Amino acid sequence: MASNHELSDTKRKEFDDHFKTVRDKLPACPKCKTKADVIPSVQGKPTNDLLLYATEGHVQLSGCCHRYDGWCKKCEQFI
Repeated sequence: MASNHELSDTKRKEFDDHFKTVRDKLPACPKCKTKADVIPSVQGKPTNDLLLYATEGHVQLSGCCHRYDGWCKKCEQFI
């Protein structure tokens, strides 16, 4: 089992597999017109593992009240 500060390889692969299908469906950023830097946005209270995954920059947490398609890392905005 991984520590509270490190995501296990098994959990990272599980998240990678799940969010790959989500990333494939994300729209391009309306500001920079590219999909290259767009990552999934996740709504709701994250588990510790998901929080670690988000800290690594694979997803963006959007809180509990707003629903977004994704997050552009280049423009630093929700889409």
